[in-house]
Amino acid sequence: MKKFMRILMAMTMVSIMMCGVVSASPFNLNRPYGDIFSNPNEPNLQNIFDERVKGLDAVADQSNAAIWTSTEADVDSYLVSALRGHNGTLGVYSYATGAEYDFSFEKSTASFLINDAGALWFDKGGVDIEEIDPNFGHAFGFYWENTTANTISYTEDSKNNGNILALAYHLDAGTEVNPIVAGGFSTDATGDDWILAFEDLPNGDHDFNDAVFYIEDISAVPEPSTVVLFGIGLLGLIGLQRQRKIKKN
Repeated sequence: MKKFMRILMAMTMVSIMMCGVVSASPFNLNRPYGDIFSNPNEPNLQNIFDERVKGLDAVADQSNAAIWTSTEADVDSYLVSALRGHNGTLGVYSYATGAEYDFSFEKSTASFLINDAGALWFDKGGVDIEEIDPNFGHAFGFYWENTTANTISYTEDSKNNGNILALAYHLDAGTEVNPIVAGGFSTDATGDDWILAFEDLPNGDHDFNDAVFYIEDISAVPEPSTVVLFGIGLLGLIGLQRQRKIKKN
């Protein structure tokens, strides 16, 4: 019983510590964002989803996630659409250190992994894999860099001076996705997959069709309320165990 209590106490302390960390995490609270611009001369974001992701609503299905962690050792990212994205680069950044690294796409795909020690590795052509940053950490966000205008759009609104420059969508397991890759293929989401859509200019038209990516096997960092409820639940279990012990005595 004492061992059980120690474990519960440790888990509770971890949850409280996580709450402090996550509370500092800039979750995107202004979601869903409904003012997505539609230009009649080009496919809008919903058009892209209708063609590439079955059943995804560009407004209603938005998530407030801004930071993620990997759920498997190997995380692949597949390019869905890069309308107006041909002069830009997708990258990943460390939430712990802010270090940023651009992906090098091969045939419209790129992949990375983060090992147990928090080191970031990039897949080089599907054969060679290279350690990029040994101190990257397990929490990360994404950015899209417009290499023509020299601007960067982050998945965290706070890194965009409060501007909404990226929209995130969590895909239900079984969602059919058709990324744009050489030869073409379709796949079903596993439940840990996401779509990211970027606006490439801070004062742009907010069409969010400038760069759209399908990313597999990542999980959003829990919202503060989730962690708090977890901690409260553990404290309740501890109290229940103490009551039972008192009754026995």
